[in-house]
Amino acid sequence: MYTKYENLHSLPPWSSISFHSVFSIMTGLPLLKLPFLALKEVLKCSTPIELYFLGICSKKAARAVSLVAANRFSIKVDVYHGVLIINKKYKLQVVEHRQYFKGKGSFHLKGRMRCFCDRSDEKLAIFLFKKFPLIDFVIDVLAVLKSPVRMVLYGKDVCNLRYLLKWIQDNQRKPLEKLTIWSRIENDDMEWILQNVKVTNKLYISIPDQQEFEVNFRPECERLMLSDAKYITLENLLSFDSCSVIQIYGIDKTKLSSNDLDAFMKKWKEGAFPKLEYLRIEYITFKDPILGFSKTELQQIQGMKRMKTFNGKELGTYECGQDVQSDDGTKATIQWMNYHCFWKKEGKYTGTFELFVWRD
Repeated sequence: MYTKYENLHSLPPWSSISFHSVFSIMTGLPLLKLPFLALKEVLKCSTPIELYFLGICSKKAARAVSLVAANRFSIKVDVYHGVLIINKKYKLQVVEHRQYFKGKGSFHLKGRMRCFCDRSDEKLAIFLFKKFPLIDFVIDVLAVLKSPVRMVLYGKDVCNLRYLLKWIQDNQRKPLEKLTIWSRIENDDMEWILQNVKVTNKLYISIPDQQEFEVNFRPECERLMLSDAKYITLENLLSFDSCSVIQIYGIDKTKLSSNDLDAFMKKWKEGAFPKLEYLRIEYITFKDPILGFSKTELQQIQGMKRMKTFNGKELGTYECGQDVQSDDGTKATIQWMNYHCFWKKEGKYTGTFELFVWRD
């Protein structure tokens, strides 16, 4: 984890970058020999970028950084774009070509990377050498800062996502708030992620051409968004009882039908899914009635429109359908829409089913 700079006084010249707090005083001050309270105050004035470079100097420096950095920052890991965003402000951006540094005062860490930090100390551009892959860099930063990862965005098959998520889970107490997967991964890795990674806010998976497989999982996130999820069955749908918003779309080979939705809605009427606010499932084949309503009845215009929102975000618009009520008195509307997903499947037309739960 540590570079060749074991002695802080042997650090390279940093005159080309504006590290105002830590590195501007290193050559004249034995930083790690300061009393604990004085050292803590100095490091508290440092940006996370500065703390990262200090932390990889030596084991002693890493321990000092951990005293002030632990749980101080909130980190978003965007491996799709090759960037780590800290406290929504500081960026460590991986670039693909050395030419980015032409004419700039960059510096080189032997065996690892070439770097350039802008004058605001808020963005660090990094070119990684082949012996130091992206996943090693990400884990390196996380290990130094010891602050929780809030969000992971994955795509382009750029690293082993399962390995990264397991490392995060093993090294922080807080679960992820958001996880987005935009790239196809192996079925066994996907199964492990769905069954083991806890996400509290939003889980969004959109994987075109993912091979079909069977998986039992029970997400605990507020919002579940699945695209091209050909693996979703009625059994899966019934296990999503911890979610407030369920959106399943873009699956022209879905295993779900109106029969499955009828079974789901009967469970809802009995009091299941107490947190559910909104359900949307596309590409459904309408075979039999849902709660006794025909497709025509669920398309009946009601003469009014009403927008469904959740946490201040618009989800869908109610404009047709039928009102329903659960056994505990919760009111809702179910509707069937042919537009938007009007595709022919096995000689039958498919459409979109929506459930709006009204709490007011």
